[in-house]
Amino acid sequence: MYLTVGQNLTNKENDNTYEIIEELGSGGYGNTYLVHDHNFNRKAVIKCIETHTTETNVINQSQKIFKKEVKNLKQLGQHDKIPELYDSFILDNKFFIVQELIEGHDLIEEIKPDHHWTENKLIIFLVEVLEILDFVHKQGRTHQDIKPSNLMRRKSDQKIILIDFWCC
Repeated sequence: MYLTVGQNLTNKENDNTYEIIEELGSGGYGNTYLVHDHNFNRKAVIKCIETHTTETNVINQSQKIFKKEVKNLKQLGQHDKIPELYDSFILDNKFFIVQELIEGHDLIEEIKPDHHWTENKLIIFLVEVLEILDFVHKQGRTHQDIKPSNLMRRKSDQKIILIDFWCC
């Protein structure tokens, strides 16, 4: 499902409305968009996950999995270096999760052939990532897709944030 700029999505359970600002990316599970959360007057990220089926039993099973994963995301989002889960809903057999927008850049921008990290910078980076992973693993979860594009350097404090948890 491709959402269009200016399109509004509404969670019918709580009337939260999200306006699509731009597409941020797409992946194996669906597309990610920058949105304006009208109810809280903030920017957020919304992920649209599609089932690609009309079979009732598959849709029902997908809804169960979605609800379980939302619960996991809510728990993981309590960590200050994992985006907070703001909302989730199902609309037309498509699954939506709304999360905190992390302002900053991904690690792809910092990993360059001609750019060498100092030993101290590398140690700080590894400690930050390992602290996040320790929390995730203590919750009985795994990330399953750790890569530079899923590690963000938050603009406000330069801390590493682990993003893009789904079906973890």
